[in-house]
Amino acid sequence: MAGKLAFFVAMVVTAVASAAAVNSDSVAEILKENGLPPGLLPGSVKEYTLGGNGRFKVELFKECYAKVGEDNVYYSPTITGDVSLGQIKNLVGIQAKEGWFWFSVTGIVANSKTITFQVGPISKDLSIDVFDSPPVCNSKATGQTFSEWFSKVLDGDVEMNVSSVLEETLPRKMLQ
Repeated sequence: MAGKLAFFVAMVVTAVASAAAVNSDSVAEILKENGLPPGLLPGSVKEYTLGGNGRFKVELFKECYAKVGEDNVYYSPTITGDVSLGQIKNLVGIQAKEGWFWFSVTGIVANSKTITFQVGPISKDLSIDVFDSPPVCNSKATGQTFSEWFSKVLDGDVEMNVSSVLEETLPRKMLQ
């Protein structure tokens, strides 16, 4: 009887240790295991789940704005999608700014040199090198504030451009 109990305890300890090892993997490691660069998601991950079918859910501590290359990207507090080798489909929770507007990214495809962000039928390629490390989160989109821009206009350093005013002063949600 003592032998069976010891065997059972050993199995439970092994199962708990295995579960802890799976849960200690970072999101960046899971991305790399699926042929994706580690910098697709910010490092401020509170928790995540990954199902056997590739369905994932990432919870951030709070919403995140980041500069990715020359582009502004918004990460909602909850990001979901389906990850498989070299791609993420059915993505929800990431938006990219193009011109005046924020667009929801619905898919990501990686190859050896580029990352393709899919926004419905439209796509944009970026160098894979931009995603070597997780982006740094900010509380707002980076770029020139209205006050900074207006000061330059008053000083004669900048030509007045209505699109710049709209882009920097209207809240992101108004432009969706």
